[in-house]
Amino acid sequence: MQGKGTVFESLLKYVSRKKFDEIVEKHNGDKWCKNFFCWDLFIMLLHGQLCGEMSMRSVELSNSCQASYLNRLGAKTVSLSTLSDACKARNPDVFMDVFRQVLTLLRTTPRKIDKELDQFIYLIDSTPIPLKGHGYEWVKDNYRIKGLKVHTIYDYDLKSPVHFTITAPNVNDVTEGKKLAIKAKGIYVFDKGYYDYSWWNNIDKKGSRFVTRLKKDAPFKIITRRDVNENLFHDWTIQLTSQAGKHFKGLLRHIRIKLANKKSIVVVTNDLTSSATRIAELYKWRWDIELFFKCLKQNLKIKRFWAKNENAVKLQIITAMIAYILLRLAQVKNQCSLSIKQVRVIIRLKLCEPTTVYKVLKIPKRHVQKMEGRL
Repeated sequence: MQGKGTVFESLLKYVSRKKFDEIVEKHNGDKWCKNFFCWDLFIMLLHGQLCGEMSMRSVELSNSCQASYLNRLGAKTVSLSTLSDACKARNPDVFMDVFRQVLTLLRTTPRKIDKELDQFIYLIDSTPIPLKGHGYEWVKDNYRIKGLKVHTIYDYDLKSPVHFTITAPNVNDVTEGKKLAIKAKGIYVFDKGYYDYSWWNNIDKKGSRFVTRLKKDAPFKIITRRDVNENLFHDWTIQLTSQAGKHFKGLLRHIRIKLANKKSIVVVTNDLTSSATRIAELYKWRWDIELFFKCLKQNLKIKRFWAKNENAVKLQIITAMIAYILLRLAQVKNQCSLSIKQVRVIIRLKLCEPTTVYKVLKIPKRHVQKMEGRL
């Protein structure tokens, strides 16, 4: 935004209004709108996410209290009923494209490349979004949870999601995984939810590598046995022998790793050259996407929803992802050593103050701990 303003305005500089309007026009997002447009809704929902509002009423009230500076952003404040109607009707594809637009800014920031393998590392997983009670009659279940599922690709180097989809919980992880456009020279790390030999073969044909788990009863024959160290039980080169296994044309590494609790874990990979220790390390990094899901649910609003219709729930999830990218941008652009949680705490408390993100993130760490204690 032009000129000096609040912390919220400083954070919004990462969202190009020109590109936002182009996205809205692309999807015809403001069709039939007379007074309350996609930009207005985006500002209200993003403000609610960063403030940590608990209900639609509190979103409307907090925005009304800050009407003067929201007007400087070109946004309007409206009644609760108008806000609720907008959440039911606005196209989620507009917000998804805004997510992709702010993600491009994060991708242009300096990043580490895995120098040993000279490839990017992508972690793939999903997380359930339980939705229970009156008003959620539209949701489906998979006999374990009733709600939605968010399928995510998390870039280990960027420390950020780079792609996600929202589905019913009965959609298998691998079904969404097979829709992904596999990139060359990447490393894909995923668990047994993405067990599909044809998909593994597609990753291999693209020149990318994967690290995952193998089912206990999967038949194979050992081609070669490699030397192992004290942290490994074995390191084999194998070939799948089942009828389904023939869909994977190449060879795999079968590595059994010792764990601290004296148990073991088996990982498989199409990487036939890296050390077994390195392969084990890559699978261990899969935990980062679990930590991301935990951070997202604890620090942004995707556990308690402001409205109960499907469209509003999806808009809230997408806005939470946008908010996360904006917090990550603030962290990276300002070379801040604080965690995302600490950045969120500071921005939440300072959101309406007449200063910049840069200045508030220079607060000493000892003060951050006191601020966290107040929330």
